[in-house]
Amino acid sequence: MAQIPRAALDYLTKEINGISADAKTKVLRVLKELDWNDAPACRDAVVDVVNAVLDNYGLAAGQAAADFFDVSREMAVGEKLGATATADRDPAATEGAIRAFVDNVNDGDCDAFERLVLSRIDYEIKRAAGTTMMENAARDPLSPRFARVPSGGETCKFCLMLAGRGFVYHSKKTAGEFGHYHDNCDCRTVASWDKDGVEGYDPTAYHNEWLGRENFTIPEAKLTRYSLCMESERGRDKAIAFRDALGFTEEDAGEIMGQVYRWVGEHEPAFRESGKYGDSYTTDMVMVGKSGKTARVVVGWMKDHGKDKMRLTTIYVARRKG
Repeated sequence: MAQIPRAALDYLTKEINGISADAKTKVLRVLKELDWNDAPACRDAVVDVVNAVLDNYGLAAGQAAADFFDVSREMAVGEKLGATATADRDPAATEGAIRAFVDNVNDGDCDAFERLVLSRIDYEIKRAAGTTMMENAARDPLSPRFARVPSGGETCKFCLMLAGRGFVYHSKKTAGEFGHYHDNCDCRTVASWDKDGVEGYDPTAYHNEWLGRENFTIPEAKLTRYSLCMESERGRDKAIAFRDALGFTEEDAGEIMGQVYRWVGEHEPAFRESGKYGDSYTTDMVMVGKSGKTARVVVGWMKDHGKDKMRLTTIYVARRKG
């Protein structure tokens, strides 16, 4: 048995993203040439080109996933399955979506129509890759389990919920929610034949982050415009402390948010006091920075009267005693 290398999963994600980008580029060329004075003709032209592109590129994404499945299986059990690709497409559903998108053109917003069409292409291509993985797992006599494994820089809350479940599914039927994909989604459906799974995949951490995002709110601007912003008169000292102690700058706001969400998903903040606007709380945590640096970070929260979620009010690196 062997753990699936993270580099292999990252390569698959790069492949699928490249396939999606190429498909969107081809369709975008057609979209830019449309003359919407004849809306029905334009709509039909878009339906035809999108379905034609997805027939080819969806299958290409499926083949990339099938190749990954076979490589992973060979690493785990010493033998490939002979995985097959599928686009699992419903052209009528694609047409229905495009017809609905045309309402934006009727309202004079052609840019919105283009964005929605390109988003649909990305969704269907990533769905083809995920479906290929699930269908090959379902027909594998070794009955591998599969999981949703994040592989990008940011992961949406719904995907975090799925990722937090670990390798728990045996078939496409029992994993209905795995059909969820969205624009720029870098989560991959991955099969595993043993307990080793994927390098760096920690379902407990993803579950905690999901819990954190369910119960807490971190306005990104609190980081990028204040606590990590060297240009902020009031936040500069905090930004310097984050840089010196952890190597973090404005570009690392997403990483900081992820770590805070994971921490509060597992550790309840400490109550401080009640005030005019609500109850204040504090989190005292250990944050891991670049190159393995660690530092104590304090986070302030406010639970406004009548609200369920706590919102971040301040965050800073605690000064070292002595």
